[in-house]
Amino acid sequence: MSFNPAAGFAVRDRRPQAQKRLPFHVDDLKLLFEGSTLYTGHAGHVRSAPGPDVFRDGKFWMPLLGLFTGARVSELINLWPSDLRRDSGVHYLDISKGGTLTTVKTQTSERAIPVHPELLRIGLVEFFEGKRTNGDKFIFPDLGRETPTGVVAKHWSEKWRRIQTFSGIDHPKKSFHSFRHTFKSACRASGIPEEIHDAFTGHKYHLSARRYGSRIPIKLLAEHMVTLKYPELDLSHLYEDRPDHV
Repeated sequence: MSFNPAAGFAVRDRRPQAQKRLPFHVDDLKLLFEGSTLYTGHAGHVRSAPGPDVFRDGKFWMPLLGLFTGARVSELINLWPSDLRRDSGVHYLDISKGGTLTTVKTQTSERAIPVHPELLRIGLVEFFEGKRTNGDKFIFPDLGRETPTGVVAKHWSEKWRRIQTFSGIDHPKKSFHSFRHTFKSACRASGIPEEIHDAFTGHKYHLSARRYGSRIPIKLLAEHMVTLKYPELDLSHLYEDRPDHV
């Protein structure tokens, strides 16, 4: 039998990250959030069939959180009810080790992400409060298998692929991670400074200089988050009948 010296080794993909995953186009977002039965109404638990129901569960919230936070799927799927906090009048998601994270990918992964006004209008605070009242450990226990180190994201990735396909978004370079690229692109298009949206997503930004200062104040982060827009996307059909939380 011949010996293969390369057996067991994988070739490292050195392509830029932007080439590995593409952001969602506005047409993709409209297909999902304005046209998909997941958000327009489905037949009970059969999300791909039209009907009168809109279940505000993990499948409903995960894409919205991806769109308006740019967070990693492992960070979102492991959110606890207590990870939604309020400081200086600002609701924010606390992404930190010991809460959402068992380990941190980088020094900047621990961060506070202000809740976008659209998520407030759609009812994110009430969703978290309901989970807290129920005594749930995780926000999205329905999306994956719980382990001693958290909820496994692989199961959600499989669910998402089906959701993406029945929504009409079928592209090999588009996945749930595309929301992270979409968010970054929207931040740039909205004129949000690089340092600010790097703080949103947990990317490094002149880390050697930042270590001499403190974290960016949550009120300043929130002021920029409010300016994030998806101008051609209409989510008003998802608003709950309540006073504006902004």
